[in-house]
Amino acid sequence: IDALETARRSGSPAPWTVEYPALGGLVSDPRILEIAEGVMGPGFAFHHLHAVRQNVGAPGVHWHQDYEQHPQSNRSHVMVHFFHYFNGLNGEVGDLLLVPRTQSTIVDNGALSPLGTADLPGMVVVDRLPPGSAIMVHSALWHARRAKPGGEERARYFADASYCQAGIRWPA
Repeated sequence: IDALETARRSGSPAPWTVEYPALGGLVSDPRILEIAEGVMGPGFAFHHLHAVRQNVGAPGVHWHQDYEQHPQSNRSHVMVHFFHYFNGLNGEVGDLLLVPRTQSTIVDNGALSPLGTADLPGMVVVDRLPPGSAIMVHSALWHARRAKPGGEERARYFADASYCQAGIRWPA
């Protein structure tokens, strides 16, 4: 991720995230694929991979959902995200916020942004995870990242990989 961040800041086109061996390997890791198949069945495909280093003072990310559908109209097929926390979570830089059982509530991707990262009823805060942890969520689950003070000694290394169930044409 450090090499990816350096390439992004260089001003020249950065390689695709999956071109970095340590990141690209995530999308075909047998353990991840086995879990994805357990949720979606044998017909699914890789959709995208993002990766970022979040340093001290990194801003939060407002409430949102990541289900790829234009317009948002149903949840007939499953899309999942695996959130990878390479050096875990320790209560610094940012917490993962989730609202369980919201994946069936159909909202546009930006509809939740006015909420910022405010507390929502039933919200779960994930602020402690050991290094190397991954969390799988339905892509339509409402989630956010709340900025936190700290991180001077340890940036947050994060990647999310997404997979889509077969049977429909997914956008993007």
